Amino acid sequence: SELGRCILRLQQYEQLMKRVVVQHELSGPGDPIRLNEIQAKKVELFADKTLGQVVKALTGSFLSSQSLESMRDKQEVDHPAGYICMRHNVTYSDENYDREVQALAELVALRNELVHHFVERYDMLSEAGCLAAIAHLQACYTQIDDHYIKLFERANGVSNARAMMASFLSSPEVEEIFVHGMS
Repeated sequence: SELGRCILRLQQYEQLMKRVVVQHELSGPGDPIRLNEIQAKKVELFADKTLGQVVKALTGSFLSSQSLESMRDKQEVDHPAGYICMRHNVTYSDENYDREVQALAELVALRNELVHHFVERYDMLSEAGCLAAIAHLQACYTQIDDHYIKLFERANGVSNARAMMASFLSSPEVEEIFVHGMS
């Protein structure tokens, strides 16, 4: 039961992380149909990725460091007319970014240990072994849940920012700028 609870929370975390990876950046031609196609392809691309693969995609894009952002700012990108690019991310100091990446690597290792090696670690035929396993699983759940809550808050931030941007872009003032230009 405790192992199942941990695995279910990990799966919820993985699904949420995939959603963040897919939704934190939207770029492509200004045609809404093409943008939807691009997003659908991103969803398909990450559908069968493992937690470790999704973490790699998340770090350096949604989660970044000041030095990564500095390098990104120096890159000049020439987009054709009508190209849209919107990105949400969390930028850390280099030290805090390294800490965050390490915490995510530990979570992936924890997931792998639970899925592949948990039964090897504990004597499930003894009461002491079972009690130790339950205590370990309870600690694991707390750690997994902490990661989930943190990511959930970030995902809500991205969703709120997207909604605000959509509202702004559909406002009469912005339409006026696109139709008549700035005065």
